[in-house]
Amino acid sequence: RETVEDGKNGFLVPVGDAAALADAMGRFPGDPALARGMGAASYALAVARYDVNKVNAAMLAATGLARDAPASAAERRRPVRPETCAPDG
Repeated sequence: RETVEDGKNGFLVPVGDAAALADAMGRFPGDPALARGMGAASYALAVARYDVNKVNAAMLAATGLARDAPASAAERRRPVRPETCAPDG
């Protein structure tokens, strides 16, 4: 998955093109609002894609270990006891 959306939360430049990189980076000092906006967009993207709960749920689903979601936030924070991790049978 791409983490940089060109012009939204950063700039994509050709690999090895130092001049293009310098030009893109040079836009920030003259436009602090651009840097703040791209930073906020990057943060929102990271939260949407990489939130620990979402990542963990995807990993559990991919491994076939997912269970139904807990009914409450308190249940989600309940510590896991070793006996609940033992294989069935």
